[in-house]
Amino acid sequence: MSLKVELLKHQEITTKRLLLRPVRLADAEDFYRIGSDPENNRFTIHYPNMDATLSGMADYWMGDPLGKYAVVLKGTNQFAGAVEVHLDERNQKAEIGYLITRRFWGNGYAPEAAAALLDLCFNILHLNRVEAMYDSRNHNSGRVLEKLGMHVEGRLRNDRIDDDGTPITTVVTAITAREYRENRE
Repeated sequence: MSLKVELLKHQEITTKRLLLRPVRLADAEDFYRIGSDPENNRFTIHYPNMDATLSGMADYWMGDPLGKYAVVLKGTNQFAGAVEVHLDERNQKAEIGYLITRRFWGNGYAPEAAAALLDLCFNILHLNRVEAMYDSRNHNSGRVLEKLGMHVEGRLRNDRIDDDGTPITTVVTAITAREYRENRE
């Protein structure tokens, strides 16, 4: 069975405090709040208005939804952010990403949701490797990945240009299936 078919079977994932579920049109206001908040969108999505939000949802979050999840608090059903996993079937690996609404920062939701993706990747999809990249200025994201047992493998200097013209260094992190299992023992 292909990895995409296996991923298709896991469109909802639960953790102790979170439900990861498909993104819905009803999430538009929440995505707009994240994308229009200068503090929240400093290293992630930029949605200056609702039209941009809906376009982003149509093109990315809902237009190609496999492996993309809204992060919702179990007890209140509040939208807390989104996570994603991009499969590379040929090489038996994936890349993960996450964003959490600023009002929920500091509650451990990013590592909890990302850990659920690692569990999916290694225990269900049986991948060999999971990668994640982050803007070198985003130290909090680096800490999340470190908590997950991911290791810095390199830096891509001047990898892209920020909206204000600043060259951005991207940090590449990864964890292998062996490292994941050893960290769990």
